[in-house]
Amino acid sequence: MSMISRAFVLVLALFVSPSFAVTFGFTNITNNSGVAASLASEFTLDVTESGANVTFTFSNNSTEDAFINQIYWDDNSASLGGFVSIQSGYSSPASPANLPAGNTVGFSADFSVDGNPPAPKNAVNEGETGAFTLSLLSGVSLSDVIAAMFDGTLRLGIHVQGIELYEQDFSESFVSSVPEPSTYLLFALGLISLMLYRKHGLKA
Repeated sequence: MSMISRAFVLVLALFVSPSFAVTFGFTNITNNSGVAASLASEFTLDVTESGANVTFTFSNNSTEDAFINQIYWDDNSASLGGFVSIQSGYSSPASPANLPAGNTVGFSADFSVDGNPPAPKNAVNEGETGAFTLSLLSGVSLSDVIAAMFDGTLRLGIHVQGIELYEQDFSESFVSSVPEPSTYLLFALGLISLMLYRKHGLKA
């Protein structure tokens, strides 16, 4: 892990409350529709601590009919123990067992969920969110999970279906992306500034 990301994780451990959400975006690994790169920005992931567990909340901000049908966790960090709760409408494991085209980026799923038929009724549709809570292994904290996502040892993948284009339906695969180092350095500095403001502002 780089010095910048280590500093970011230290800030998380010191200043971030359990209810704080860290948001990640996605990068497309397929381009069946020809518009996957632009669609990637319409899906986000919030990571929050839930006691001894961690909750992953997926948001579908698409204005199209696209829906998140399968979700995958590639946990090389050995941070996660298993599902505690699954969004209504989904079941585990998914079919297929791995993120479609995930092998092209070395993605190998350890946990997965699949929208129950009929699709897209039981899925995260446009304008919706879906939350999935997994247990943390002993000694693992939220900051460890965030660190693993930043260094790529924990990745999440989504398989989006129902992308309508040219009177055809397409599907695309996306993998959680890591922000540029400058992005999370600014974020960390912002957190420190906020905490200092609260500390000194309340005394003023």
